[in-house]
Amino acid sequence: MSKCTACGFENDSTRVFCQNCGERLVQTEGGPAPVAPHRYTDPSARPAAPQGGLLLLISGLFKELIRVALPAAIAAGLVQMLRVPNDIPAVVAVRAPSASMLAADIQTAVESPYPRSLDISQEAANNFLSARIEGAAPGRESWRATFSRSYVVIHAGNLTFGIEQKIKNYPVYLQLKLEPRSSAEGATLEPVGGSIGRLPVPQFLLPFFKRPFEPVLTSIAGQLRWFEKADKFTFVKEMATVSWPANSSPETP
Repeated sequence: MSKCTACGFENDSTRVFCQNCGERLVQTEGGPAPVAPHRYTDPSARPAAPQGGLLLLISGLFKELIRVALPAAIAAGLVQMLRVPNDIPAVVAVRAPSASMLAADIQTAVESPYPRSLDISQEAANNFLSARIEGAAPGRESWRATFSRSYVVIHAGNLTFGIEQKIKNYPVYLQLKLEPRSSAEGATLEPVGGSIGRLPVPQFLLPFFKRPFEPVLTSIAGQLRWFEKADKFTFVKEMATVSWPANSSPETP
């Protein structure tokens, strides 16, 4: 006999459910194994998938990527900034007489009543810059760095104007890439790129990047006016050709 634990009714030992109240009977040891009740399962009632699980996974991976990659990118950028760019001209002793002769040749071409062109080598241009800027702007500071020298590197089709500065005696190079532009008003050199060491400067930052060059350019403002009158610039490797139109009103030297 099986006694119902719910109502106390004595049921036959073969029964699974109480004959009196219908409660499932608890079989005593040695009796028949209880039969599991049938449960109806609605196929449409499936557990809902966790909401946002994929988004959480992607977000976690992205955060981990930022945590690992950002410091590495910053370190790589700093290394590139401290690297010496290609084709930097060597530092040589200033030849003041050669610089004066080049200045006289440029002034003659500018004031000529006939169209004139002048070839200027990279070596002569750098000697001229050293003679004029080194004495004109000693100790100038930019970006908390001490001015050391300026230089040009002449490539085919463009010109690089650079500044070497030192931070605790370590050289850092700022460079502007200039390309010639011609119009009815004359010729100009337009900034089209820049770099710190070997790290390129994004295009949208060029207007701000030009500021460290302003003290140096100000120190040779008089000489730059000669080139503002030019009507054409031509660049080949290590050589620049500057052309001026005829001057109808020569200036007094």
